[in-house]
Amino acid sequence: METSITFQYKPEDQKPDDITLTDVPSPLAAGSAVPNIGDIVTIQLASTLREFQGEQAGNFKSFKVIGRNFIYNSQDGRGSEKFISCDIYIIVTDVSDDIIGVDTKR
Repeated sequence: METSITFQYKPEDQKPDDITLTDVPSPLAAGSAVPNIGDIVTIQLASTLREFQGEQAGNFKSFKVIGRNFIYNSQDGRGSEKFISCDIYIIVTDVSDDIIGVDTKR
């Protein structure tokens, strides 16, 4: 089954934004780990169309995972469903640099 992952940014204390941190969904190899809620992920900002909070495209930035959505797409859907792809949306928010240091010391 084809699987892709997209990271979506949600500013703190605000509704989810339409900002995705990469321009296109990234293919996910079979058996790859999917970040869990509470994990801290480092993402390379890939957008050449816009800056993200003053960061240049290509820079790495850390975020905290606060949600995950899995969307399974099926073929024909009548009777026995055959899933042909899965789109995973990982919702992330800002994380302070001091939290990253604390988490690695535990």
